[in-house]
Amino acid sequence: MKSIIKLLPIIILIAAVIFGLEYYKQKKPSDDVIATAKQIVTPVKTLELKLEQYTQKLRLDGRIEAQYNADLGFQMVGRIKQLGIRQGQDIIPLKEGMHVKKGQVIAKLNTDLLNAKVQQAKSNIQSSNAGIAAAKAQLAFVKTDYNDKLSVYNKELKLKENNASSPRLLEKAKRDKDASEAQFKKAQALLEMENAKYLTSEANLTLENVNLDYATLKSPVDGIISAVPVEIGQLANVGQTIATIVAQDTVNLIVGVTERKISKLKIGQIAKIELNALDQALTQKSLTQKVEQKFTGIITVIPPAANKTSGLFHVEIKIQNKDNILKPGMIGRAYVNLENNLSVYKIPLKSIFNTQQSTWAYFATLDPYDKLIAKRIEFKDGIADGDYYLLPKLPFKINRLIIQGQTRVTDGTYIKEINTPIENNKKNKTATKTKDKK
Repeated sequence: MKSIIKLLPIIILIAAVIFGLEYYKQKKPSDDVIATAKQIVTPVKTLELKLEQYTQKLRLDGRIEAQYNADLGFQMVGRIKQLGIRQGQDIIPLKEGMHVKKGQVIAKLNTDLLNAKVQQAKSNIQSSNAGIAAAKAQLAFVKTDYNDKLSVYNKELKLKENNASSPRLLEKAKRDKDASEAQFKKAQALLEMENAKYLTSEANLTLENVNLDYATLKSPVDGIISAVPVEIGQLANVGQTIATIVAQDTVNLIVGVTERKISKLKIGQIAKIELNALDQALTQKSLTQKVEQKFTGIITVIPPAANKTSGLFHVEIKIQNKDNILKPGMIGRAYVNLENNLSVYKIPLKSIFNTQQSTWAYFATLDPYDKLIAKRIEFKDGIADGDYYLLPKLPFKINRLIIQGQTRVTDGTYIKEINTPIENNKKNKTATKTKDKK
């Protein structure tokens, strides 16, 4: 018994050694794990996500349109005599791309017949003035005679009341008064007729002057001629397009907005406008460079109803374009700051993967053997806004997002950070392992 007691420590020591060996075998990585560890490591860049304030931006895509685009034509029929802009004694032919100013004459019709009609109307006015003068003189003469005859008649009436007038003299005074009154009324009618002739002649002159104005086509705005579909000598009909003018000092970006976003917009909101591929001569940059200019616009029109064809609300954003850099037809993007400040995590959209079923990104973390791997993390509560995917909170404890090299990894791929490695950072290692286990 005593010998057994003496051997007990030795037995306990042997048992401890055996137990330790078995525990080591269980913790020792398998051959598969060792082989995996020897795989090629994919280099990546990461970004530490932090909660930050963010003003949500609404991105709207659309097309530039001229604010004023009109087909110009005459309001009367005539043959085109002038098609160009006068500079001194010369006429510069009208052509596409020509700049014109408001009120500048760009075309005229042959006005020989109209000028003759104007002269005739002026001559008729002069004749009417002479007729009016003669009628007024005649009226003044017969009016005096009528007043004299009326005075004699009234005198005879008073004598008759006193039984001092003979019937013969009274009758003669009445006949003279009636005859003079008839002449007076006739002179009045003649004056009225001459006045009417004058008014008619004046109206004709006004009409012919209007027609003369109609034979001259002027630019209604400062703009650029975009089309000239006629030639000198051609017969122009009423309303036929002689030239098309585009005013580009101010342009509109027409954007299609869905019903989900339309309620977020208001008249007067400021929008930042971006356009690509602007004219190389204006930007003075190489053709091989990506040319990008930024402009500022203001929302001026929000339609009350959606377009029946597209189902979108065609919102107009007014943009000043004094240098005429923006051209109708250019594609543009408008970014409108909404009136809200969010506390969010900003994930660059280029780091996001999505299908109809899920949205995910890859993050850097440590496996149980302290090897840095890529981990696929899915999330559902984010909002795509501009160039970012916004998350109000992280649905996981890992915050190092893979932002470069993410297309070359899958869940569990061994990686190496090439910006701020965390393999040797004991603090990050411990925290990450602890968080992963959670």
